[in-house]
Amino acid sequence: MEDYLPTDAFVEILLRLPPFTRRRFRLVCRRWRDLLDERTPRIHARVKPLAFTRGRHAAQLGSSSAYVYDDDDLSGEFVCCRQVWCGGAAAAAGLVMFGCRNGILAMVDDRTGDITLANPATGETLAVPPPPRLPRNCAFHRAAVGFGYHPTTGRYKIVHFPIQDRRTETFDAVRVLTLGAEEDASTSWRDVPPPAGSSCDVGCGLVSVDGAMYWIAMGGGGAAIMSFDLEHERVARVTSLPAMARGKLAAGRCCHLTVIRRRLAVVITASDVTVWVLHKGRRKQRWINQYRVVGMDTYHKQLTRPYFFFSHGEHYMTITWRFPYISMRAHRLKKGDGEPKEMALLEQGTSIQVFSYAETTETLR
Repeated sequence: MEDYLPTDAFVEILLRLPPFTRRRFRLVCRRWRDLLDERTPRIHARVKPLAFTRGRHAAQLGSSSAYVYDDDDLSGEFVCCRQVWCGGAAAAAGLVMFGCRNGILAMVDDRTGDITLANPATGETLAVPPPPRLPRNCAFHRAAVGFGYHPTTGRYKIVHFPIQDRRTETFDAVRVLTLGAEEDASTSWRDVPPPAGSSCDVGCGLVSVDGAMYWIAMGGGGAAIMSFDLEHERVARVTSLPAMARGKLAAGRCCHLTVIRRRLAVVITASDVTVWVLHKGRRKQRWINQYRVVGMDTYHKQLTRPYFFFSHGEHYMTITWRFPYISMRAHRLKKGDGEPKEMALLEQGTSIQVFSYAETTETLR
């Protein structure tokens, strides 16, 4: 039957199916397999670093841009980047990126709370209303927002934690918007009640991996990793932070969450930078001190956030403050015969964020 459908129409039908169904449909015939591989998002497509920047000079403060680095060897002699998205001053003033899933960028306007989704590969954008009852002119309340994707259901969700008290960083609801739901987007924000006394350390960031949103909460038992299941929409405690991370966080040291090779990780910045990766076994899970960056000048140079590690080429990314601009560099994780070679990747912007990006032609509709 599909032989009588134009290819574009057939692809439109396939794009409306959840990803787990598409994987099964690859087994139907060679044509279906080729179309799914070529025209629909691949779950394990090669990820690339995407740098999101905001304008360097006063006249450019409203300008935001996204650049993708296609080279496998980021510290080679020539590093090629391409601009995949650019927002004009009027449209992108105050835009901050808070997530990237399957090649879809999620940005929030720091002034109004309005959310914009963009697919650079197709040029589509989608306006999303802000969460309800959002305080005006308070960027702090909008910082606790994340963009997640559940691989089984194929649903994208925006999750917002309405922080009530800046000192305790507590919230009494998790606000969730399911993209592509049957109800109208303007009314689909809903509140999910979390356990009493829930909190979110906004400075440590929010990350999404394996169908859940993760953050760090400070409580009576010390800092702990919390999760929000994107399928069943439940808040749960995952595990405690590593002992070293708890001590550094209590001492006011910088600590933030990231994702390394599809695993949750926590970065602790002190005199040296240590990276702990959460490994899950059948019966238990444990933290492994997997990486250490020695002698980093953490005042002028830091790891990029929220992502800094890219498996192809074994590189980590840093940003360096040199007034009036910020530069981004790539470093080899492993030393060869000599010192690691550094290569400037970008020199612009008042801020630089780095995300994992895998290009997709999936429509925002």
